[in-house]
Amino acid sequence: MSDDTIYKIFIKRIKHWETVPEEFYKEYMRDTSRFRQANQRRGLCFCSKRLFWLCDTDCVNCKFSKASKELSLDMSVPTEYGDILLAEMIPSDDEDILDAYVLSKLIEDMYDEMEDMNIEYKHMCELVMQGKSKREAARILGMSHSTFNYRFKKLTCKLRHKLEDSYQ
Repeated sequence: MSDDTIYKIFIKRIKHWETVPEEFYKEYMRDTSRFRQANQRRGLCFCSKRLFWLCDTDCVNCKFSKASKELSLDMSVPTEYGDILLAEMIPSDDEDILDAYVLSKLIEDMYDEMEDMNIEYKHMCELVMQGKSKREAARILGMSHSTFNYRFKKLTCKLRHKLEDSYQ
């Protein structure tokens, strides 16, 4: 090709031809051709060879694309309550929302119970919830490891019984 060749790409959205450097043109055409040909092999694109310059890999808005068998979870679907995403319509296999509610209620009740505890038990719970090991928590509170374990076990049994009574 001669040096005076002008490389242009058609920008479909604004219906405008844009002059681009040769390197960019070749890379762009290579990428769009691969994309278009892959979709043609899958039966999703029916763009004729003489109109290849129209391909901008935006198959959703292309008049040559066939409706895809694939769906995106980001697609919106009109309903009587307004548009919602397909992802919002997928039923859950388990009861995540209910489980999350029960867990949050359980934690809330546990904190309420902790408010009624003596200060030592509160500190024990706080240290364990901060990620301290029982040995570290015992050292911080100035008690032996076995004393801490005994009191912590007594505390957790007390909490468990109070919370079990609330959820039965």
